[in-house]
Amino acid sequence: MPGGCLRIGKVLIGVQDLRLRCIMTSYDPDTLVQDKEVTRSIYRCFDGKLALNCFVIEGGEITVDDEVQLVRGRACAESAAASVFATNGKNLPFSFSLELQIIGANNKK
Repeated sequence: MPGGCLRIGKVLIGVQDLRLRCIMTSYDPDTLVQDKEVTRSIYRCFDGKLALNCFVIEGGEITVDDEVQLVRGRACAESAAASVFATNGKNLPFSFSLELQIIGANNKK
């Protein structure tokens, strides 16, 4: 996935590389109770790297029903190059981290 892009609705997000997960992935978002087994699972299954360093190529609004597509190769590279060219290398899109959360089998929702 690093080097690729995520198309979410009209938004295009470049994926730079994998990064270590944030401790917040071990907290239930509703109860704020920490489940340390989530952290252990992330290290066991993913060597602790479950987040992505990303950057915005084409901004916009993202809504709940937007389709998410993985874009690779020329389409991603051309969009990223066009973004840099349009800004003359100035005011490049900001970077951010994209986290994925694993929900344990014992978590009933």
